[in-house]
Amino acid sequence: MKKTPHSPQTPQPSAQSITLLERAQREWPEMSRARLKEYIAAGRIAVDGSPRRKANEPVEATCRVGILSKQPQKPYIGRGLDWVWEDNWLIVVVKHGGLLSAPNRGGEISAKNILDDYFERTHQRCRAHVVHRLDKETSGVMVFAKQMEAERRLEADWHGHVVDRRYVALVSQCPKQTEGTVVSWLKDNSAYVVYSSPTDNGGKRSVTHYKVIRSNMAQGRALVELKLETGRKNQIRVHLADLGCPICGDHKYGSTDNPEDRLCLHAFRLVLRHPMTGEELRFETPLPNWGK
Repeated sequence: MKKTPHSPQTPQPSAQSITLLERAQREWPEMSRARLKEYIAAGRIAVDGSPRRKANEPVEATCRVGILSKQPQKPYIGRGLDWVWEDNWLIVVVKHGGLLSAPNRGGEISAKNILDDYFERTHQRCRAHVVHRLDKETSGVMVFAKQMEAERRLEADWHGHVVDRRYVALVSQCPKQTEGTVVSWLKDNSAYVVYSSPTDNGGKRSVTHYKVIRSNMAQGRALVELKLETGRKNQIRVHLADLGCPICGDHKYGSTDNPEDRLCLHAFRLVLRHPMTGEELRFETPLPNWGK
């Protein structure tokens, strides 16, 4: 990976120290800078026996460095979140279903709260900044900014940074067409229910591409891959209901089928350009083992 600029909170090296990446380059000149950066981000470079994850962290020029033969255990963030990757600017996690993305007025625990606790516990001078959301019942890959400048750039042009964003859903019955596109205008009411209209109803134009990836499942269910062209509230849930194929477990939008005792919607892929380095980052989780 390319070198990430210094965070404002990252201490600068002293005259007697260099960055961890520079120290690693001295030790292994045959390895590319990008590969060493990947090793550091994965926690595979140890300084005096302790894994480090920040390429620009100052270390003594004479410190002992080594490559760990196995990737260390992923850090524990908190219940409901799985660590995937992080650098000075961003952190990527997998959110479990049932957890809010951001705090609400009711004071319910959220992914942001859990990440803030994790940053404090690991002595990182940063906070979690919400740049996109998943519905509480939806699981999957999420990215949070760790610094204000990264948040500002992502919020200014979220769709420009997102290269690919895909979901998978278990639906109560297979769509009539194996692939297609749903276009409608979405608008919600005071009860937070989103309504769909094929013509402009004063809401937001919304586009979802879908493809059946597994059919002939138990009780006529199907597994559908979804690619967002826009990212509106409840967009996938409403558009699948428009097709007559509500997501299993989605009682809000008409499903009476709940084989997994949860909303069967999972964000399995996120590809985005790093807001600070321009590097393309790709994160993907295995598809859920639903309907088997």
